[in-house]
Order: sequence, then C-alpha cells, then structure tokens
Amino acid sequence: MNELLGVSAIVIPSDYETSKTIYIATGDRDSWDNSSVGVLKSTDDGKTWKKTGLSFAPSDMSKVNKLLLHPTNNNTLLAATSTGVYRTINGGTDWTSESDFSFIDLEYKPGDFNTLYGSQDGGIYTSTDGGKNWIASYQSTGGRIELAVSPNESTWVYAIVTDSDGGLGTIQKSIDSGSTFDEVFSGSTTNLLNWDVNSTETGGQGWYDLSLAASIADANVLFVGGINTWRSTDGGLNWELNSHWSGQGEVPAIHADKHNLVFRENGDLFECNDGGIYASDDNGTNWYDLSNGLVISQIYKLGVSVLNEDETITGLQDNGTKLRFNDVWKDVNGGDGMECIIDYTDNNIQYGTYVNGEIHRTTDQWLTVNKIITPKDENNKVISGAWVTPYIIDPVDHKTLYAGYGDVWKTTDQGDTWTKISDIATTDNIRVMAI
Repeated sequence: MNELLGVSAIVIPSDYETSKTIYIATGDRDSWDNSSVGVLKSTDDGKTWKKTGLSFAPSDMSKVNKLLLHPTNNNTLLAATSTGVYRTINGGTDWTSESDFSFIDLEYKPGDFNTLYGSQDGGIYTSTDGGKNWIASYQSTGGRIELAVSPNESTWVYAIVTDSDGGLGTIQKSIDSGSTFDEVFSGSTTNLLNWDVNSTETGGQGWYDLSLAASIADANVLFVGGINTWRSTDGGLNWELNSHWSGQGEVPAIHADKHNLVFRENGDLFECNDGGIYASDDNGTNWYDLSNGLVISQIYKLGVSVLNEDETITGLQDNGTKLRFNDVWKDVNGGDGMECIIDYTDNNIQYGTYVNGEIHRTTDQWLTVNKIITPKDENNKVISGAWVTPYIIDPVDHKTLYAGYGDVWKTTDQGDTWTKISDIATTDNIRVMAI
C-alpha cells in the first residue's frame, strides 16, 4: 500500500512478543486532513500492512476514531468510526455493526467489556450490552468530549467537555458507571484549554487537541492536555499547570497541542503532541522527549542555497522553520513554518513564514530576525493570506519578491514596502505562484 494515512489509534495485543501483531485506525480524527481506509493489521512488527474486513474508500470521507482491545481476548476489538461502532471477534477478518452512533472517543468499564462509554459532540452515551444499545447519560450544548477511566475506581468515568469556542466548558465525573454525571470543575474558573498560563479568557483548540487520562494507580490523579498540560491530584476539583508550550509559569517547556495522554500499567505516562512523544515516570514531575530519531516531521515547503549545496531551509507544520548549515539542523523561526527562501546572491539573506502570510527576513543568517511589513488594504488593515501563503523571489532582481494574498503584491526592497499589482480580489486567497 502507498496510501498517505493519518493514524488516530494504535492497538498492540498482549501476545505481541510472539504474534508481532499491531492494529491501526486510519484517518485523521483531529483535523480531518485525510480520510480513512479502515483498520489495518500487521503481523510482522509493522513492516507490512494489510486491510482488515473493516475498510473504507478515501472518497467515503470516513474516519476510524478509536480502537478498543478486549482485555482477555486478543481477537476481539471494537472500532468507533464516523459511521458507527463495529466489532470483530476473529482478529479483524470480519466486523459486525453494533450501532450507528458516531463516537470520537470510546472507553470500556475496567473489568467489564460489555459496559461501554461513548462520546460525541454534545453528549455522552452508555451501553451495557457491548455496544448494541445506548442511553444518553450526559447532554451538552458544547463541542468535543474526551473520556477517561481507571481500574483503581472501576465505576468512575471522567469527561472533559469543550465549549463552542474550543475552550474548556466543564469537567464532569460519574461514580455510577456512567449512569449520571456531575460537574467537578468549570471552565469559567480557569480555561485549561487556553494558550495562557492561568486564563479565564475564552478560546482554545479543543476541537483539534484534546486529551484526558486518569492514573491507573490512583483515579484521583488526572491529566488534561490541550495546548498545554494540566494536572489534578484530587479528582479534578483543583488543577495546576504541568507544562507549557513556551515554558511560562515556571513549568517545563513541552511542545504544544496534546493529542493523547496514556498511562502504562507500570504507571508511566505518555504524551503525544505535535512535537512528538514525551514520557514521565513520576506523574508529570519530569518529562523526557522520546522523539529523537523519529522521522515524523511534516514539511510544508523547502528552500535551498544556490551558493552552498549543503545549506537548506524548511518550513514544518507546528515545528517552526529549520535551517541545515554545516551538517547541523537548528530552529530559526517558531510556530508553523511555511514557505522559505535563501537569497541566491547572499546566504545571509533568508526568508521564512508563519501562517497566513506573515513573512520574516534575516540578513545575518538568523542571528536577528525582522518581520517584513505585511501588506495592508485601503483601510490600513493587515491582509491575511492562505494558511500557506505563496511568495517567490525574482530570478533576475534578488530584491524583488512577489506574494500572493487575495491579490498579487510586489516588493522591490526585500519586503520593506509592498505594492498591489493585480486586481484579482479572490476571496479564497492565492495558493500557488510562479515566475
């Protein structure tokens, strides 16, 4: 298979040492960047993959959001998909439809695989017959909901609920196996999903990065992941900042955008974020980056030097702009990295971009950086381009560059001033340009 896949869940059976079996749920559940081809299975350590009986065509625009493996039967799995809940009892060869509910998260009651909890925007549902029938146990006007359970308190269920702005709406708790839920923390107290250290402001990215985990050893120890990571030691009543995307708040600087938090049976906690994989063996007091060597960067654009064949600059999704010089990669610009250019007359002059056409320039190979004056409309409002805004350097005059927003803009002084040279006025913004 040569598919370009997003993977939203990985399951490794307990007999992995002998079976070498791995299951993956394909499709990007968090940002819907690509669709699912179903559940894939490998029996050779992930070297090769085959489709199982649960398959989709990319044109179906489906997603497999979650996989659950039976705790004592490695051939029984549940799949929560955008088209319903499916079950296999023969290791993925055949799947049966259990219900039409589209859940983004699915958990089972520790010790009881027939009692299930499913969440979708605005609601939590409980099943006591393995997923055939569901009862609404919590309803909300908010958005995405993630769930967490712990074998330490098998009847407890935690839920984090986003509001309509992607911030924290509420954290709910059930102590009766999902029959009823009560609020333990309100987002109006502190918006744990905001960018800031201690915010009561609205907003966040809960539609994109949202995770919740309860400790296996102590169900009162909880972790919430959004843009940052937060920890509670009293069942969600109080929270403390555990890590921050830029290191504010006197906590460790851990990469932003947390997509999954998972406890291992020995108590180790793993965090998956847009920067890679981190782990803690002391309930989040210390974190260790395990990402070195993983070839997982998502490259938007690449620029090369005409004067030095070994100098390259690249823009990465959520991992900034990086320059390779003298056989060493280094970060030169933060956030999302987009289009990047090395001046063909002088390697010291380079350009990098943030989202929507915010262009930065250096004249000393990134020892210092200046934001180029972004074009403004007739009302003196800064113009916003496409997520990846195209801009190109003139092949004859290196001081001349062109940038595509709703129209084409031109600079003849390396970005200090800009002039609009077209009258396209597209509302979708220009995506590609060439000279």
